Amino acid sequence: MENMAHHTHRDPTTSEGSSDAASPQKRPARPDPAEMVRILDCTLKRDARALQALKDQEQGVLYEVAQRHSGQAFCFAPVAVDLIDAMIRLQLGLPSQRSQGFTEIVRAIAATLWEDQHCRSRLNQLWIMLNENHRTPK
Repeated sequence: MENMAHHTHRDPTTSEGSSDAASPQKRPARPDPAEMVRILDCTLKRDARALQALKDQEQGVLYEVAQRHSGQAFCFAPVAVDLIDAMIRLQLGLPSQRSQGFTEIVRAIAATLWEDQHCRSRLNQLWIMLNENHRTPK
């Protein structure tokens, strides 16, 4: 994962690269890739046992993503982006309100993590686990 710092970041849903020359004022500064991987690693260390040990409210945030996209195959948007959004909010204790700037930062973090096969695989494992265990409302 050390080579993450040398990757060119791009949004996997577009053909656009990370060159900000076209509109630098519209793009948020990208966080350090190593820090993004650290946040993901901290969060994804939550295996099935650890997921069960989370407070109900914390589980609810992750299961809400699974319920919202129930039956959908693992993909960049909206699944991975929403998972990353939920994990960052849990990790940092942020409210569910979304500003445009925060949404853009989450998407940039998700794109960086999506490019790393190991991170993508771990996100996929989390998605499978959430789908297998999510609670449907009665």
